Amino acid sequence: TDGVVFDGTYQTYYCVFSGGTMGTTASKLYCQVAVSSVFQTSGYLAFENAGKYNGSASASTYDVTAASLISTGCVYSTDTDAAFVGQIQFGDPRVAAEKKSAIFQTMTPFDNASNLRTFVGAGAFQTAGAINGFRFIPSTGNFLTLRASLYGLTFA
Repeated sequence: TDGVVFDGTYQTYYCVFSGGTMGTTASKLYCQVAVSSVFQTSGYLAFENAGKYNGSASASTYDVTAASLISTGCVYSTDTDAAFVGQIQFGDPRVAAEKKSAIFQTMTPFDNASNLRTFVGAGAFQTAGAINGFRFIPSTGNFLTLRASLYGLTFA
């Protein structure tokens, strides 16, 4: 993280990621939060809208999950030239009286060699309390590559 640690020093955190590839086709990218250093595997509400365009036709879908703060189906190919990119914004992790929420967007340039897919969504951890970490995990399989940077912001 090169100087920014997810510890409540800042009021808002942005994580920007790129170069994401997974070993399993159609695996979803999940993000789970830690409470007292224990990653929570349930108790979330997450919703995503997805759009697809292949040069001549478009389509939209949605996805929901209770296993993650985000649920984004940005991996439709294990090819390294189809790496996904995205970002997630977390609310203040220090405020124990609030349920934790986040907004996210991701994109994969190609799947099946022809489709551009975009994803935008929001999620919440339904239990109020301070959080002290987060992790990205695939819904199935494993990451082959993923680069991420964390930024913290303080409001005046």
